[in-house]
Amino acid sequence: MTIIFKDPEHAGKTGTHVLLVGASEYPHFPERTPTNSKGRLTSAELGAKAMAKWFLTDFYNPEKPLISMRALFSNPDVDFCIPSGTSILPPTWGNFKAAYDEWFEEATNVPGSTLVFYFGGHGIASATFQALLLDDFHQDPNNSMEGAVDFNNLKITVGAKSGANDVWYFIDTCRYSNARQAAGQSTGRLVYANYFDLEPGAYETDIRSTVLGGSAGGFANSPSFFASALIAALKNNAFDKQQNEWRANATAISTAVQAQLDKIYREANLTPKYVQRPQFTLANNKIIFHRLRHGLTPQMQVSLTCKNASHNATHDLFWAIKRTAPKLRTERNTATWEFSLPAADHKYQFGAIDDSNASHGVIKETINKPNSEILLDIGP
Repeated sequence: MTIIFKDPEHAGKTGTHVLLVGASEYPHFPERTPTNSKGRLTSAELGAKAMAKWFLTDFYNPEKPLISMRALFSNPDVDFCIPSGTSILPPTWGNFKAAYDEWFEEATNVPGSTLVFYFGGHGIASATFQALLLDDFHQDPNNSMEGAVDFNNLKITVGAKSGANDVWYFIDTCRYSNARQAAGQSTGRLVYANYFDLEPGAYETDIRSTVLGGSAGGFANSPSFFASALIAALKNNAFDKQQNEWRANATAISTAVQAQLDKIYREANLTPKYVQRPQFTLANNKIIFHRLRHGLTPQMQVSLTCKNASHNATHDLFWAIKRTAPKLRTERNTATWEFSLPAADHKYQFGAIDDSNASHGVIKETINKPNSEILLDIGP
């Protein structure tokens, strides 16, 4: 049984249906041995589990409430409540197909619903295809892709045949390989037939953790960088103010995810050239994924620096609200100052203070978008 949440009160009504997959074990991975855990990927599975917890505790969309959530995890232990008697199954092909069919049926039974598909694990990609590798990948070395999902065909089928109004894909995998390598591992399975002649009927937002040819990062035994960035964005700054409420649409989410991912890499002191660059294919911004609950305020990211970065090391960077004492950076260095501020309709002040306590380059800005870059002009 894969269902970890069901809301009977909204049965038969339009809402949100989630399918989460977190693959980590890969016991048949090439070169895997009892003493070599090659292929094991804890961060991707923990990222998927963190997303499941976010849906259960923080997701809010009164027009499309969470009605069902299905999950497949390599390891069944979770830190959130699931229905009594539920057994979380591993993401093998058979279990995936059963969960997918149930998830797909939810949308076909109630047209106009929202579907969410999240996958964390290994992936293979080229310019023309994307395969999502399940735990039984390479179980048959002569037909290794039997343990893989043909993501291209999944998208085409769901978009054209499910009856959903909008579909949100979050794919946390590496995306390097080539068609020759994939062909050498078999043609793989298709979710249904090859519907390349069908036009999608649903609005689709496709957010992938890295661009084609890129790697998806994470530390062992912690949620992946992408999942951490996505959750931080959805909790803090992935919002646009519409009709006097804060709403998370495709553009706001994509902007916030990139900003949060950059922050994670900076804080981990990782080499800039290895920073993940997510890939976004965005739907109509009128489609709302999530809303901030009434009474809460988004925490928007701010980057503050002098145009000539050397001045950062000789001045105290600050921000302030009118008639309040300025908040100073605690140390001087050439780096950009990164922090969060509550979104507001009023303007914040930003500037730099020299050793004589004189302010320079003061500007006023409204902070109401996911990421604001403030440049101070205080001379050459």
